[in-house]
Amino acid sequence: MHEKLDSLRALLTSLRRGSYSESVEAISGVRAELRALESEESGRFYREEMKLCAALHASNADFKNLMDELAKDREAVRQAFAECRRALRAFNTHGDSGPLREAADHLVKTLSVRLDRQAMELVPALERELREHEKARRPDVRLADAS
Repeated sequence: MHEKLDSLRALLTSLRRGSYSESVEAISGVRAELRALESEESGRFYREEMKLCAALHASNADFKNLMDELAKDREAVRQAFAECRRALRAFNTHGDSGPLREAADHLVKTLSVRLDRQAMELVPALERELREHEKARRPDVRLADAS
């Protein structure tokens, strides 16, 4: 995901400084990256937040709060993608790339915040919860205790 965000950033830089023909080429790349990012984000959401976290969400209040915050982030990402789609349609109609650059910049920032939160909060919370779950299922038994 980070690679796609970096690619989108590079395309936006090209769009800002390029000639009209370079801008049209960059727009095509932006369109492709947006499709790829949106597809990857929806897959990530399903894998990480729906599948992995569903059981933990119900059993732990702190985890539930984190999931609620991530749901807000997810909604912000959806809105940012929707704004990019509107800006692409506007570009197709009017040829002004300014709104698309702004919308895509906002999307990059929004996705970056989401990815950082997942890396810094969700992954460690999942690891803690899974460790606790494993301890509850299989307490450590030392060989010396069995004799």
